[in-house]
Amino acid sequence: KNGVSRSTGFEFKGYSLDDKQRQQVNTIVHSGRALLQIINDILDFSKIESGKFDLDPKPFDLKMCLGDIVELLRPSANAKSLGISLEIDPALPRTYIGDAGRIRQIAMNLAGNAVKFTDAGSVTLRLTGAPEDNRFALTIEIVDTGIGIPAEKLADVFEKFSQVDNTGARRHEGTGLGLSISQLLARRMDGDISAASELGQGSTFSFRLKLPAVAEAPRAVIEKASLAGKAVALVGDVGQFDVAATALRLASAAAWPLLGAAAPATHGSADAVVIFDVSASDDLIEAITSARAAPHSADAPIVVCVTNGAPGDARLVADAGAHAYLCGAFDGAQLVKALERVLQPKQGAPGANDLVTRHSLAESAAREIEPPPLKPPHSARGYKVLVVDDSMVNQEVAKEFLEELFCEVSIAANGEEAVAATAKHRYDLVMMDCQMPVMDGFQATAAIRGRIGAATSANVPIVALTANAFVSDREKCLASGMSDFLSKPFMPADFERVVKHWLEVEQRRPAIGANATESFNPIYTVAC
Repeated sequence: KNGVSRSTGFEFKGYSLDDKQRQQVNTIVHSGRALLQIINDILDFSKIESGKFDLDPKPFDLKMCLGDIVELLRPSANAKSLGISLEIDPALPRTYIGDAGRIRQIAMNLAGNAVKFTDAGSVTLRLTGAPEDNRFALTIEIVDTGIGIPAEKLADVFEKFSQVDNTGARRHEGTGLGLSISQLLARRMDGDISAASELGQGSTFSFRLKLPAVAEAPRAVIEKASLAGKAVALVGDVGQFDVAATALRLASAAAWPLLGAAAPATHGSADAVVIFDVSASDDLIEAITSARAAPHSADAPIVVCVTNGAPGDARLVADAGAHAYLCGAFDGAQLVKALERVLQPKQGAPGANDLVTRHSLAESAAREIEPPPLKPPHSARGYKVLVVDDSMVNQEVAKEFLEELFCEVSIAANGEEAVAATAKHRYDLVMMDCQMPVMDGFQATAAIRGRIGAATSANVPIVALTANAFVSDREKCLASGMSDFLSKPFMPADFERVVKHWLEVEQRRPAIGANATESFNPIYTVAC
């Protein structure tokens, strides 16, 4: 029976696992992830210390990044009956230019430690900042009510392999590298991390950095919205009203506060109601009920926006009559998209199954840009893929993934075998390991690209498979003539996305001879 493990997210196709087998699989997955984290920590530390490390600054949404961290850690916090919340200065821009992956890594490390070392109470992520010299001086604070750090050990927490609980009976796993790596990364970004703590009274870790802001990034998305002529009533935390009204104004909608059960005299009926940051679940239900009772909004769809939700709130608000539930840092573009969705004509009453959430909005956005599904090969043209890797395990994993995508798979154990195979047989795609004996992937790629008259086109897509995931490694792969980049261990979704993309490229390529000259435009599509 097909099924999905809720604890691991892995799909088991064609197998029925009993409880003991499922527990064993979960143990394997947990152990594998723990080992991978240790390996990644050691690789990160060695790369940074040796200077072989590059930042990758790009525009990113910091508020959404922190909101995602809270949501990722919420199950672990709930398992310990901890509160976990996010506090963000609403006056700050959402979008900045920086290395989002490394900033997320630091914040996730600090927040994860806070949850790990807190047995009762709460963990809070707090973002504050102010403009300074054409940038924003930002502080991300992680405040916990955990075990705290003894004064004599506080100065050593950022030392490599340092553990606050370093007794033989310590209860918490770890390499002692996380904080050291975070400190090194922060300093590479011209930032810093500090810690304040008192034994038994909790800890506060402060991550400070300066980033250029991209304050107008959401504007283009919002202005494309179709809310012209709509009136939206705002309820709840008045601190959110100004930023929401600005987003709605950009979307050509009017916004006004809903005061009690009476609308301001200058306004008529509301087309929708937005409820902001009502503190408790019972108050949230009361706010929805009040909006439903008001004559000027009785039939209007309701969107609930909360910075910090509680488990089960989505179902509660759906049962109370709300149409959308957005949990996390306020996002004007997301609010506008949710209003677009709920204002579309619908049949039937809202329920948990059709409740609009930030996840359903993200899924819809992904479907809009997702390429059409890859069709099975037909008799005129089958998709032939060459997997080049010296590891039998990697060969088998890649082969299984590719066969799920209707591909005919061949195997080569090193670059020399790959060059020979592509000379004799036509392939639509080559998955190329970088580090191999006899001939590595870079040499093999150069040999394939530099010849004419072979069965496989010199411009065949070649995707690098490598354990090295730094920007400099990606650039080296592309500079060598490879088309794309996948970091090992690769996840099924990333693997499938890259394979589909390049086979679609091959489908669209004109049918020309192997000796013809084709333009080669290497790009990579997976951010590792």
